[in-house]
Amino acid sequence: MAKNMLLWGGLRKDEYVSVYMDIVRENQRILRLSSLIMLLMMIVGCVVKIHTSGRGITDPYAVSYFLFAVVYVLFSISSRTVLNTHPRWVLPFSYAFILSLYVLSAETTLLNQNNQATSFMVFLVFSSALFSDRPVRMIVIMLAAMVVFCVLCVMYKSPEHAIPDIWNTATYGALGIFTCLYSNRIRMKGYLDAQLSRHLSETDVMTGVRNRNSYEIHADEYSQAAKDNLICIYADVNGLHEMNNTHGHKKGDAMLQTVASEMAARFGTENTYRFGGDEFISLAADVPSEDVYRRIHELEDSLAQNQYHVSFGISETCAEGADMEKLLKDAEYRMREAKEQYYQAQGRTRSR
Repeated sequence: MAKNMLLWGGLRKDEYVSVYMDIVRENQRILRLSSLIMLLMMIVGCVVKIHTSGRGITDPYAVSYFLFAVVYVLFSISSRTVLNTHPRWVLPFSYAFILSLYVLSAETTLLNQNNQATSFMVFLVFSSALFSDRPVRMIVIMLAAMVVFCVLCVMYKSPEHAIPDIWNTATYGALGIFTCLYSNRIRMKGYLDAQLSRHLSETDVMTGVRNRNSYEIHADEYSQAAKDNLICIYADVNGLHEMNNTHGHKKGDAMLQTVASEMAARFGTENTYRFGGDEFISLAADVPSEDVYRRIHELEDSLAQNQYHVSFGISETCAEGADMEKLLKDAEYRMREAKEQYYQAQGRTRSR
């Protein structure tokens, strides 16, 4: 437990990996807000020092605040541009932001050597709870910053001021480490709970594929992501009612699970949805129609081994300007035609 707390924020490694992108997105939002707040603080600090120090723009504090304002402008811009397309850089930028806080506080301490440091202690605790990541990495950076700060105190401060600063660094550092471990544990659990909630709300529990609610959430993503074409495969399981009545609902459930598994195997679990009691759809983006029909024939042959039959309806549209509602309706209409033909061939008039 202690090892997992240090390495993965109280999660297992696989759980941490599963919520990693949630961590990245949240850190990016925090970085965007924090860089803006620090930018405003630096601007205000610079203006105040220019007007109150009597030294104008040559005041060391004013110069320092101006330079750091430029740094936080870069952080702010990057958090809204580069990091949107390169999410792998979010964590390095987050740590760079934390280091900028340490450097800022260390510099202000050296500019005011005859007083005890306060900003470094504040940032030491504040930064430990600012972002989410593996605690071991955050603690290593905190310890390194503490060591460097203590060395600077010994080099540039008198003993009467250096010793209290070193003691405070150790005290607030210990508090920061505890805060880091505790806050990351709470956040990691929150990410995991949120992921579980999303999974339950978007997954059909019986078949394991996505549900209709998930389709409503993600449907537009297909038209946005597709570059060439978009194909909808609408499937309706024939004979489910008879299966339930003749062999029981467990056999009917097994029938649905088999159909869902076969469709997911050929079109992807993330692209397959249970749309109703015995209806499923799969979406295929940028896949040649010939390949889709080949997969369906394979699917039909595989289902026939269990004496299952499914009526399929297929519709295709260009990716550009794709109308998802029309695509779905066209596929459903063709599925119903296929289903009617199936029952006519069986000498029955049932449409379900």
